[in-house]
Amino acid sequence: MKIMYLHGLESKGSTKKDKILREYGELYSPACYYKSNLNTIYKSLLYEAAVFEPDIIIGSSMGGLIAYHLGNRLNKHLILFNPALYEQSIDIQYKFDASNSKNVIILQGDKDVVVDPKVTQKWLKDNHKGSYTIEKYSGGHRVPVNVFKDAMKKFMISERYVYKYSDLLLEKATSKAQQRAAGMAYSAKKGDMDPDELEGAAKEMYDGMSEEQLKKFAKTKHKNLPDKVNKK
Repeated sequence: MKIMYLHGLESKGSTKKDKILREYGELYSPACYYKSNLNTIYKSLLYEAAVFEPDIIIGSSMGGLIAYHLGNRLNKHLILFNPALYEQSIDIQYKFDASNSKNVIILQGDKDVVVDPKVTQKWLKDNHKGSYTIEKYSGGHRVPVNVFKDAMKKFMISERYVYKYSDLLLEKATSKAQQRAAGMAYSAKKGDMDPDELEGAAKEMYDGMSEEQLKKFAKTKHKNLPDKVNKK
């Protein structure tokens, strides 16, 4: 899996959060200087995202704002922490209907006084036409490392690089190991195998994915797949 992570306004990036994300795949985490021209930054990141081709874009605060528009422009999955969706305007230069991104998961601090969670929710209700999920965590605008880590654990399965969410973000296996694990989990879902015999990735995939989702992963062709997902 390829992950693009955009940090917040006052942050220069987090090596701790980067390290967490690298457990799930190949990471691109550029340093962003949002206090310069925001439109220039957006255009630059749009180009970089098009070249990197991430499977998912994760953004925090101002990075969440840009990640949101990148996700809509490029049709990517999104996880956004306290996104400043109503705070700044960007010359996005595409037909904005706020429904192009595949899946949008938003995490909000219940004590955030920088980006008002209620105003963000109203903005989404008024502007976002697609589906999205909002989850709360106890805390303010700055996302503690433990909250970030727990969120990644909830929405992603390490090594397996599969989202555990009900609306699965990925639609096919990205490694031979993952495909084999999905095959075993799929067999168990169909009743051809005892679920108690499953271990590791296969067990987690069995617990977190539907039969239809597992079928897609299990039927992924082996050709050109790496043995395991490359970590950098």
